[in-house]
Amino acid sequence: MEKQELTHLMQQTKDVFARIRAVQYNAFNENADKLEHLFDEFIKGGNDLLANNDKLQIGIVGQVKAGKSSFLNSLFFKGKNILPKASIPMTAGLTVIEYGEKNNFVVEYFARDEWNQFESDDRAYCDIEAEVKRENPDAPLQLILREIESRAGMALKSAHEMVSRCTSRARDKIGASPDSTPFYDIDELQNIFEQYVGARGEYTSVVKSLHLYLNDPVLKGLCIVDTPGVNDPVASRENRTRELLQTSHGVFLLSLAGSFLSAQDVSFLNKRIGGRGIGTVVILASQIDSVIRGMEYKGKPLDEVVDDVKRKFKKRIQEHTDIDERLRKNLRFDTTAAIGYGIAQKEPNQRDAEETHVAQQMREYFPDYFDTEEELKQTFMELANIDEIRDKYLENVFIKNKERIVADKVDNFFECSQKDLREALQKNVNQFEQHAQNLKEATIEKINKQREEQGALFDRLSGEFKSVFRHFGNKLQAEIRSIGNQIDFPSIRIPMSNEMRPVPHKGFMGLGHTTSQFYLDAVDNEGVRDIWEKAVRDYTRKWNTCWKSLVQNQKAEINSKLNEKITEQEKALQSSTFESRFYRNLITDTLDEIQLYEDVNLKPIQKRAGDAIRPHINKMIRLDDKKIYNSGEAEAKRLCQEKYDQAKRDLDNQLYIAKDQVEREISGAVEEQMKNIIKHIEQLESDFADKIKENGEKYLKQLEEEAKQKTEVLEKVQRVMSLLKELQTLYA
Repeated sequence: MEKQELTHLMQQTKDVFARIRAVQYNAFNENADKLEHLFDEFIKGGNDLLANNDKLQIGIVGQVKAGKSSFLNSLFFKGKNILPKASIPMTAGLTVIEYGEKNNFVVEYFARDEWNQFESDDRAYCDIEAEVKRENPDAPLQLILREIESRAGMALKSAHEMVSRCTSRARDKIGASPDSTPFYDIDELQNIFEQYVGARGEYTSVVKSLHLYLNDPVLKGLCIVDTPGVNDPVASRENRTRELLQTSHGVFLLSLAGSFLSAQDVSFLNKRIGGRGIGTVVILASQIDSVIRGMEYKGKPLDEVVDDVKRKFKKRIQEHTDIDERLRKNLRFDTTAAIGYGIAQKEPNQRDAEETHVAQQMREYFPDYFDTEEELKQTFMELANIDEIRDKYLENVFIKNKERIVADKVDNFFECSQKDLREALQKNVNQFEQHAQNLKEATIEKINKQREEQGALFDRLSGEFKSVFRHFGNKLQAEIRSIGNQIDFPSIRIPMSNEMRPVPHKGFMGLGHTTSQFYLDAVDNEGVRDIWEKAVRDYTRKWNTCWKSLVQNQKAEINSKLNEKITEQEKALQSSTFESRFYRNLITDTLDEIQLYEDVNLKPIQKRAGDAIRPHINKMIRLDDKKIYNSGEAEAKRLCQEKYDQAKRDLDNQLYIAKDQVEREISGAVEEQMKNIIKHIEQLESDFADKIKENGEKYLKQLEEEAKQKTEVLEKVQRVMSLLKELQTLYA
């Protein structure tokens, strides 16, 4: 779409919404606001894309603590901690970095109405905190904190952190105009930054975003957007992130190596990246150093370890069939350990505590690669991979292909956005058509009759609805236990390999000693790890699939039974005036909340399963005991093989124990999710009929008011519906 075409479309859209407002159909005002916001966001995003096509915007995205700030510090600030690391979601600031003739940064603060919402959420959090402490006076602090977090959720927790940490000086900045501050060099910038977005910064609580202008030639033609973590709990900051991603041409998605490409990462990849038309994506397995410091890799050649880890990550990408196909075709993948870049740039006495610890551990695990300070720096530079990422992706993927990437993004953006707008419009048109039909048939007499029948209906149905929900809860519990008996953990066959080991033993005729090369049947450790991890993945996947299917089927059944109850009562009423469609729609909308419980997060269990078995793989089998040493060749070989066979039996036993643990943990996680959904169902059981009745009364009241001026209101409804269809034509 060309700039002129978008401008014309914007004018036409604004004209249509102006005419919708002019109709003065107040009942549609709230919907109109939401709908117009979607169109404004689309127009603004499209304008920004077309106006700034000389600048390549790259988003840095990933979960909180995925290492985004460390990565950017390595990429642009030579490993210095300029962008502070966010220790909690509250401190995960949104930062935009681009070229400027002079070094300068601009701070934007939260508006007064945004802060008022945080204070409201903080009060809600404090109420929950008081309630939990009152209910559990003798419980351990850790248990109390966990229960508070469970009830409050991340949004309230973040608001509480922000409000409770807000200093009096910071409070003065709420609603203030942005501050602009020049700086001389990055050392000066580091101190200033800490005050505004650091974990203990004086103004951190009230900073919404920060725009950094650097006199760095590398940034010419670039705009780097450092976003907060995936699913930022601060709604207003999340909206700003969404707007910036909407105009980003490509992204670096940092995914923690320890939980590489989690369900959250994939969801963000599909909805927030692919769904916004971004087609150029580089996935970086971040903090790879944390994975290669596993016991199973200790003492192995580091280059082989890194290759093995990369191979597994690539396999993980291939196994993720739920990644959007259009994104999958253009995905690039690599690894990074940004902390390594900082270590390599500093002398030992300049490194912080974390860097010193990592350096010591790597030296312990892979001594041949960290023997001298020079070797240590070289190895960490290679693990950080920053120079290659800068050259291979920033220069040769993004900058080199800038024109194509910008053009593709523009095309994809308009295609994806217009599809979303068409769906939103169709939903509104459908609602108007239904309302118009209801209004045509409405009379004051029929509405009063409906109100009377509605009251009687839901008084009678209250007990029956409760019975339906109770049956749902009981059946869910019975079904999930039945499923548990049907899902078997995949069998684990320990793969073997032929291993050659030098073994000292007595010489010929028992004279002296010699060393023979024995070929022994040994456990294939790499094979065991792959088979075990695949078995755990398959088992968890089966559980999640069965649970999701069960919840969906039960939801469909409960929907059917609730509607069945309405049909029975409708027949019993023998009324030609009773309109049940509205209540059926309300039932469907209310039950949609159950969708929140369709997935169980089993990723932590997968990780623990891998960690549990690692110490038992790659155990060194010692063949230098006296019994073997003092045996002849044949006996020595038999004794050596016996040790290997015992190691296999020990491993088999450990796998059995680990399998049993996985089964128990998954059963517990699903049981916990079942408790959550039962709790939700119990809430519906107690107030479902009242909630439907209340919403029905609200609608009938609107219908009653409109029926008094039916002709005039119908004209307004038809006019608004006609204008919505005009928008549909514009965005067809």
